[in-house]
Amino acid sequence: MKIPVVKRCCCGCMSNKNGSIAIGILMLIISSSIFVTDLLEMAGYTKRAQYHAHLSGEGWGYLLMQFEEFTRPNIFEMVLLPLSIIPEALLIHGVRKRKRKLLIPWLFLDFLALTASLILLLVIFLVLVVLLVMMMNILIFILFIVGIVAVFLAYYVAVHFFLVVYSYFKVSGCHV
Repeated sequence: MKIPVVKRCCCGCMSNKNGSIAIGILMLIISSSIFVTDLLEMAGYTKRAQYHAHLSGEGWGYLLMQFEEFTRPNIFEMVLLPLSIIPEALLIHGVRKRKRKLLIPWLFLDFLALTASLILLLVIFLVLVVLLVMMMNILIFILFIVGIVAVFLAYYVAVHFFLVVYSYFKVSGCHV
C-alpha cells in the first residue's frame, strides 16, 4: 500500500516546505514547554492536580472528581520528551537546509506514534463501549460521543501533519 501525498499544507495556505517547518516549530514548542513544566515540577516550584475518580454508592454513573496535589513529575515524560525534541529539531533543520535524510527520524517516530496511538485508541474505544453498554446512562453516552469526536479530530490532524512532512520528503528527493 502506497502512502498518499498531499499537495499543500493547512487547506492550501502553505507549501509543504513551510508547513513542515511550522509543524516542527509547533511540536518543538509543545514538547519543550511540557519538558520545562516537568523540570519546574521536579524542582518543586509548581504542583499539578491529579484526578482520582471515585465511585459513589449510587453506581457507575456518578463519578466524582477529586483534586489532590501531585508533586512527582512523570518520569516517563522526562525520558521521552528529550527523545522527541531531537527529531523535531532535526526536522526543522533538515527542511531549512534541504537535507532530506534529517527528516527520517521524525517520520519514523511519528509513524510509530501514530500506529501505537491507533492501536491504543481502538482498545480504549472497545473497553469504553462495553462500559457504556453496562451503564446505560444518556449523559455518559453524550460525553463519550463528544470525546470520541475530539480524539478522532486530533488523530486526523496528527495524520495530516505526518502526510505533509512525508510529502515534502518525497518531493525533496526528486529535486536533490
